[in-house]
Amino acid sequence: MNKFKKGLKVKSVDLKLPTMYNMYNEDGMYVGKINPSYEKIQNKWLKTITILFETEDEKLLMQQRGNTQLTPNQLDFCSGHVENEETYIQTAYREAKEELGLDYNKISNLTQILEPLPIGYKEKGFFIQFFYGKINSKYIKIDHKEVESYIKEDISLAFQKLRDRKTRFPYNCNEKGFENIIQEFHKIREQIKENQITR
Repeated sequence: MNKFKKGLKVKSVDLKLPTMYNMYNEDGMYVGKINPSYEKIQNKWLKTITILFETEDEKLLMQQRGNTQLTPNQLDFCSGHVENEETYIQTAYREAKEELGLDYNKISNLTQILEPLPIGYKEKGFFIQFFYGKINSKYIKIDHKEVESYIKEDISLAFQKLRDRKTRFPYNCNEKGFENIIQEFHKIREQIKENQITR
């Protein structure tokens, strides 16, 4: 288990490589690399992660993004690009640390939600791997370069904001996919609660 946890902590800086994003076509086939500075002008697909964090009081964590290059000041969940040769789960732990100051041992039940969700819009696209995770908000230390602030939102209201396009996610580009993610989120959440009760 210790080797496994150490493997999850790999970052691009540990690899001594400049940060690059792998590019894919819409079928998920690798087509090359791109410097993050040129993301806005490329028309290929990138891999990203989003973590739906449930807090200690059964709320859903939402972030107000900082004045970043992409989607500044918009409402978001903990999200980020897969860098270099990271796996989705390595990216999830890295982004949680970078944006919220959460070490991997402060995150429980990190669970992949279905397969990556394809979202194509504005002549480019993303394969978004969603995760469920549980945290205690007292451990959050936000990075104000990326995150202006956070709120703990009622779960149903948070998902309604997603549907109403009040977050940075283009819900209308894949409504069925987003609804599948929401449904699976609730399934995972209930399974975890049941397991905790029966232990």
